[in-house]
Amino acid sequence: QTKIITTAIVSRFILGTQSSTKQYFFLVLLVFGMVIVQVQGKDARFGTTGVLDTSGFLGISAVVMASWTSALAGVLLEKIYKAPGSLSTTTVHTIWTRNVQLSLISIPFATSVVYFQDNKIFSLNSICEGYDAVVWVVVLLQAAGGIIIAYVLKFASNVLKCLAIAISICCCAVYSVISGELEYTSTLMFGVLIVCVSVGGDN
Repeated sequence: QTKIITTAIVSRFILGTQSSTKQYFFLVLLVFGMVIVQVQGKDARFGTTGVLDTSGFLGISAVVMASWTSALAGVLLEKIYKAPGSLSTTTVHTIWTRNVQLSLISIPFATSVVYFQDNKIFSLNSICEGYDAVVWVVVLLQAAGGIIIAYVLKFASNVLKCLAIAISICCCAVYSVISGELEYTSTLMFGVLIVCVSVGGDN
């Protein structure tokens, strides 16, 4: 969840987003609350000596790098959506044209990944084999979520998107408690409370 902090920092340098000291404080508090919510019910993975081993440090380094690269990608995507049309023409790029442009770039990469993971799908002409109603609903929800995120990046900011994701994780945690998949604890509720306070304070 350090992506929340790195997104704010990268957004400051690339987009010139101004954030007050109070907002940075609430973002740090938000990360703390998110960690509490997400580690609830999970066992910490340590070595036999009780401290992180070499693979643990490697994993942390990978997470930190992923946090920075993900933040950079998100901010650049926000810049693309908010950028005006070309100076040499009167073309104004809408969210839909930007989505088409980005999809034309991503489809070849996604197709390559599918091919190398299971090339039999292409030979049998059965890419959608086994898709039932539930799978199609998930696909439609993912597509709708992508469009909504595009609108958020266009008219709001990447930091606001991170806040929305934090709220959604808390909602999932509450639902898991109600459905019995997650044990209700005061620590979990404390984490959810911190997230709610942080989101309210940041705004």
